[in-house]
Amino acid sequence: MDFPFQSPSDWREAIEDKATRLESYLKAFPDWGSCPVCEKAYPDSLGPHIAGKEHFRKLWWKIHEAPKQEWRNSSGKVITFDHLTGEIGFGDDRPAGSYAAPPEASPYPSYPSYPSYPSYPSAEVAEVAPLALPERVPERVSAPFLEREEDLRPSKQRLDELWEQGKLYCDACGRIRPREVFHKPQQKWSLATRRCIECTERANYESSFLQCARCRKSLLREEFAKSVRSSNEPICRACKVELDIESSKLICRICEQSLNRSDFRKKVEWDAPKCAACLCQKEKKAYEQFLREREEEAARQAELREEMAEEQLRENFQQRILDRMSRVRLPAYQIFQEERKSWAKRLMQNILSLEELSDQWRTETPSRDHASDREEAERFKTLEDLGDRLFKDLAYSFFEEFVMQEEEEIMTSSALARRAECRHHSLFLRGRVVACIKAVGGNAVLARAPLLDVKYHTGWKQISANELYVLQSLDMELKVKTYPEEIWKDVKDDLFEDDDRGSHNKILSRLLSMAGGTSEGSNRTETLNFCADLLGFQAPDDLKYRIWEEHFLQFLEVQRVPIQYGSGKQFKLDKIWASKKEANCLEALMGSLHQSGFQQQCKALATLAALCHLAPPDLRVLVPSNWTMAEKVLANAEKMTANPELFGGDLFLRKLAWKHMDKAKLASQMDQLLGRKAANKIG
Repeated sequence: MDFPFQSPSDWREAIEDKATRLESYLKAFPDWGSCPVCEKAYPDSLGPHIAGKEHFRKLWWKIHEAPKQEWRNSSGKVITFDHLTGEIGFGDDRPAGSYAAPPEASPYPSYPSYPSYPSYPSAEVAEVAPLALPERVPERVSAPFLEREEDLRPSKQRLDELWEQGKLYCDACGRIRPREVFHKPQQKWSLATRRCIECTERANYESSFLQCARCRKSLLREEFAKSVRSSNEPICRACKVELDIESSKLICRICEQSLNRSDFRKKVEWDAPKCAACLCQKEKKAYEQFLREREEEAARQAELREEMAEEQLRENFQQRILDRMSRVRLPAYQIFQEERKSWAKRLMQNILSLEELSDQWRTETPSRDHASDREEAERFKTLEDLGDRLFKDLAYSFFEEFVMQEEEEIMTSSALARRAECRHHSLFLRGRVVACIKAVGGNAVLARAPLLDVKYHTGWKQISANELYVLQSLDMELKVKTYPEEIWKDVKDDLFEDDDRGSHNKILSRLLSMAGGTSEGSNRTETLNFCADLLGFQAPDDLKYRIWEEHFLQFLEVQRVPIQYGSGKQFKLDKIWASKKEANCLEALMGSLHQSGFQQQCKALATLAALCHLAPPDLRVLVPSNWTMAEKVLANAEKMTANPELFGGDLFLRKLAWKHMDKAKLASQMDQLLGRKAANKIG
């Protein structure tokens, strides 16, 4: 038999109403017995137990047993329950149509005159001849073994006589009944009042219902929180959720819509709340306006500098760059600031000694659309495009290896299910978080949600604590990716204010998005400009570079490498060319290294770029050699100081990288990558 439910939530959705209904039917039964699935006694709340995760997981292993259960009471009524389908059945062991007296110990009378617990439909219905009814129905019909005092409670002498006869008086229904139809605690001589089993069960059943003060429905006590069950005006759980939602509504000051609290950001200006969608739109427009103004100003300044004499250029550099540097108030990231200078120097010496490496990357060409020599431009731009892709891919791997400290191992699904510990919505294995899994061969359905970035995680599936049942149902080898618990906790704390809240998939998505942010950020123009300056790129014939070197060359341990940047009308047709020429040549260098087979140099170059993004140089000490780009990074710094919330992603990413980067491993790898020269050529 195939099990139709794929997760505990699917099971709960399908079975919860049926389980609650079953529990209400069984309220009148003194003993529920044991659960055949879990093989232990039922708890006080039978419905939540059947709809729970533990019951679902154990039921999965017993689907071929088709577990069914039945309950019988002493009056002959039978209730059956199919644990797989949730089907509830009713039956009656008495002969159809008869009103024979039940056994003496029965707590349920079979005569029609006394109101009893609601009857269940019989499983077998037989045709019965209509009874001849008297003209006047008597008030009570006495069962053969029952006696009834007409008016008052029996006297003490009469009660003593009944005790000798093995009978007791029920103060609830006013009947004299055999001792066997009373619970043992009710059979004590010393009791002043007694209640038979039937009345006790009826009272329990009636007391198990409460009326909601809001919806006015009569519901089981389990539908109310424990804290309100004794209240004069209890409110059921469903109404409480609705009230909480209504009380959490906020009106956005921009769009003037009444929205849930979840539609607003974590930090809200309560005096003038603005929803997340409106804030995103507002910030996007402001940033686009900022970019337009910056590009227009950069183009205007570039045109002005072309006409300036040396003295005017020096004055312009002092006013627009040096003076603004002194006003920067951003924190400096000191991680590997000195080491990267040494690494850049060694890497450039290594590259210059590679005889097989072409010098094409050192001569910039116009874009394909504007070049007069299309073939030369095509060769250079092909290297540039290749380098652009490699910077992104290698920076992504850098973040996974040294910041996220990703580890991958192979184990069987049963071993993982046995060793993993469920905690805080995730699976933990040896102190690390199990983030995702992948089948070793085959395309098994491991989990419902794939990772977001298919480019870097083809075939990998997220696995959270809620999907542990998937592992238990498989028998195959898996690749398992794990991350340190410390970085996982820092990301969770940034996403969720409450320790009890959390989402495995949201935390993993945030981590992977930060890896993607490092990938994109390492390929930003300003980042590559910083990296080119560390490597010693130089335009000897450009006065602006010489002015820059007079102020900043002392901070760099570099061997100057002459680069022939473009100039003239063909280059100026590209409006943003002036700010990205260093980046163009650096990407061409990366592509040339890859084409020539020098993969270790590629990795070292991408590492420098990633460090320049995650821990950029202190702008009070060093700015890019490209004046247009220097003004851009200074403008960004000023805006970041004035509006840090607009750059929260970059700031959190850098703090996280600084805290969790495996610095010893990175230093060791860079020494290994830069220790050899041409001998490390691959393929």
